[in-house]
Amino acid sequence: MDIAKLFQSLICNYSSWSEKSELVTYNNNEYFISNEYLKDSYQSIEEIFTIDKYKKGIFYMSTYFIRMVPFMLHKSLHHAIFILLLSIHYFDYITYV
Repeated sequence: MDIAKLFQSLICNYSSWSEKSELVTYNNNEYFISNEYLKDSYQSIEEIFTIDKYKKGIFYMSTYFIRMVPFMLHKSLHHAIFILLLSIHYFDYITYV
């Protein structure tokens, strides 16, 4: 859980989206989130984490995001959709790193 929370801040910049109200855009039956939350951040922390530990951190962060869905739904539907999209993106991401 600790690594998940750490990665939530380091990789997904939690402090920048925790208080935003519009995190998801909907266009042509598709949801989109800003690329600022979808970037590959390994280069910024590679001195601390090996690629295997980085992938594990991304995995735990993604599972933590799923756990956050009910709490984010209390905040707003946008936040709940956003956190689900982040989870899906990063689960997919670790299969290609």
